[in-house]
Amino acid sequence: MKFLICMCFLVIIGLSSAENEKRPALKRIVRSTLGQITTAATEQLKTLIIKNCVENGFADNEDDLKQSFSDLEACVSKRKIYVDDKEDFINNIKECSQESIKKVKGCLTEKQSYFPDFLLNLATKNVELLYDDKEIITTDLVPCMKVFQRFDVSFGYLKCIVTTSKRTNDTATIPDSLENYCSRFLPAIHCLTDILDKECTQYPKVKKYSEDHLRANEYPCEQKYE
Repeated sequence: MKFLICMCFLVIIGLSSAENEKRPALKRIVRSTLGQITTAATEQLKTLIIKNCVENGFADNEDDLKQSFSDLEACVSKRKIYVDDKEDFINNIKECSQESIKKVKGCLTEKQSYFPDFLLNLATKNVELLYDDKEIITTDLVPCMKVFQRFDVSFGYLKCIVTTSKRTNDTATIPDSLENYCSRFLPAIHCLTDILDKECTQYPKVKKYSEDHLRANEYPCEQKYE
């Protein structure tokens, strides 16, 4: 599940290459980077969910799930980050996800059934973050992210992710409770924010992004799921 932790980090790493570009070029790079990351994350999510459904005795549902995921991807791609406004982009994600959420819940155990709604909340809150903190991202976070060009910083980040994963016994099995999942998920979020707080002191607004990033990822863990 470590890919969920790395998604937003990879987005802003992609942004750093556009620091000296004009805004339209920056937007194109953001959209391109997001597209690549979303594709990679989606493939891992599909594999994770299908694996758990098969283990739960629903091997016959695999083709139906794959088709549902393909339909979801096609539906979500109708909107583009920063081109469409925030509300339209998020509402489209929610509308496109409903059928897949039903199918996934149908093959997860009752205790795992929180997971698809958790993922939807996680996605929408991180999209909100990209829109709400857009100015901070483009003017302060992007130049600060150059610190990840240093081996000690980038290696330290990845080491933190791996260490946290081992310490929290992260596995390819969806945990049986939201609390269990978030006990693995949230500590790894600090791997990024701790680095930002330490390395970006010359960019004071990055502190706000760091706090907003934490809140965006804490929010799904604070919700109740049926």
